[in-house]
Amino acid sequence: MKKALLVLLIVSFCVASFAQTERISKPGVYSGYAKPVADGSQRFSQYVAVRDGVKLAVDFYRPTLKGQLVTTPFPVIWQFTPYRRALYDNAGNVISRQADTLLELTKYGYVIAVADVRGKGASFGFRKSMHGRQEVEDSYDLTEWFAAQSWSSGKVGMFGGSYNGGTVAGAVTAAPPHLKAVFFGITDFNMYNGWVRGGIMRYSVGADIFVVLEDVDEAGNAQYVADGRLRLSLRATHQPPYNFLNLPWHRNYKIDEHKLTPDKPVKVAVDLMPTVTIFKKGHRIRLALTGSQGRTNHRRASVAPTLNVLRDAIHVSYLSLPITKQ
Repeated sequence: MKKALLVLLIVSFCVASFAQTERISKPGVYSGYAKPVADGSQRFSQYVAVRDGVKLAVDFYRPTLKGQLVTTPFPVIWQFTPYRRALYDNAGNVISRQADTLLELTKYGYVIAVADVRGKGASFGFRKSMHGRQEVEDSYDLTEWFAAQSWSSGKVGMFGGSYNGGTVAGAVTAAPPHLKAVFFGITDFNMYNGWVRGGIMRYSVGADIFVVLEDVDEAGNAQYVADGRLRLSLRATHQPPYNFLNLPWHRNYKIDEHKLTPDKPVKVAVDLMPTVTIFKKGHRIRLALTGSQGRTNHRRASVAPTLNVLRDAIHVSYLSLPITKQ
């Protein structure tokens, strides 16, 4: 009975203590999870040699308190970029657009770092390709270097978006022992589909189709939600080599190329980019179709093609959306 009573008292105490600090985590607001251990940061810059001897430029920012370095070892969060880890502004000050987004975390006990990929920025070496395996090996070596430093706790994380997100994805495939967490987005898992999506940039013949899903409010204002695209001569679908979520998959091989025949209907399936959107009551869901979309169509026909969408009992056109009611 005493043990049971003791447990109940401990639980009651814990609940009361947590209630004193409200934890908030939502867009633009994050509080109650950790207390600041620093009030600033100090930048360090040096070269780090990877396995083949090539020296890569690295900047890291260590927490400071009242102008003094905090000597406690902290976890490291870093980014691997071709967009220059640092540069000078017009006043001659060193700035880093890559690091600035996370420097606030130094106040909460993190070291923030940015490195130039080989052959870019201040890093030495030759860059054979974008997101090549050499870059993956470099990310492995730098991750382990960060973990081994005296100011590091041995726990390393990576973050990034766009190309920088791709370097994170590459690092994950190498599985550095001290890489404990990653956050990345707006990048491609499938390099071919990411850079040559829908076959648009292939040197193949035929018209293109762009499909844009829009959220239209009561006043008629449209908001972009998602899009799909396809070179119509590469419309053939195949069994995907991985889980493609039951969506139509176009491999875009040369042997799959079939030109359109004027006035002959063909069935075309176009997948849309993944999205999560709340359509408000009173809004409309609109699907816009066009034959061109900005810079993605690098070759324009001298005569714009005319595309007719059929919607009758024989030729059924439709939009399939997974919908969850709130």
